[in-house]
Amino acid sequence: PPTAVLKSKRLQWLLTVSAGFPDLSRHLEYFRKSFDWQASKEQKQIVAFPGIDPEYDAALANVDSIKAKLEEHLAEQRDLIRYENVQFTTVRNRNYLIEIPMDVVNSKEFKKVERTYNYTLVNETKAANRYTNSTVAGLVAKLEQAHDNLNSSIAGLFRVLLRVFDDNIADWSAAVDCIAELDCLLSLAITSAECGAPMCRPVFIKDSTGGMIKGVG
Repeated sequence: PPTAVLKSKRLQWLLTVSAGFPDLSRHLEYFRKSFDWQASKEQKQIVAFPGIDPEYDAALANVDSIKAKLEEHLAEQRDLIRYENVQFTTVRNRNYLIEIPMDVVNSKEFKKVERTYNYTLVNETKAANRYTNSTVAGLVAKLEQAHDNLNSSIAGLFRVLLRVFDDNIADWSAAVDCIAELDCLLSLAITSAECGAPMCRPVFIKDSTGGMIKGVG
């Protein structure tokens, strides 16, 4: 093994898995299979893999389904208005507003759609009007509730992950202790190498209370 070249038995012990350093492979594998680490980092929330938590899967599927219905409705409105550049936009935290350019607002196609789907003007500029309608308003309300349910399931999943982590706290703590000791030894080695003058080798002992560690020698 690579540690065999080390003269220090302490270093060998610290760097040997299942000796000083705990074997974390089983614990890490659980977390690797539980959620997407990169996506979770980017989205700043737990992004679980499918099949890990049925409640999370159902909540996420509901959010995606409602978003798909909104996009289907927008596509339908484009066809009815006969204008391909009709888009959803967000204004002052109001999402999924239908943006209609001013040169289309007065068209007969839009006037018909406006009446049929109960369009309500929310915001206007020189370039475009932004509307909602009964279908979009209903879907947005459902989407907000679906997001609340998803956030609740994420919080529940996070608690489960924390509990699994806590169940193995002895292993995680042992790993931290080993890394802390290695960091200390490395700092001493660097200091000795860069000092440019003879140095003694410290011997670490505990004080009479068994608490603070002192260096002597």
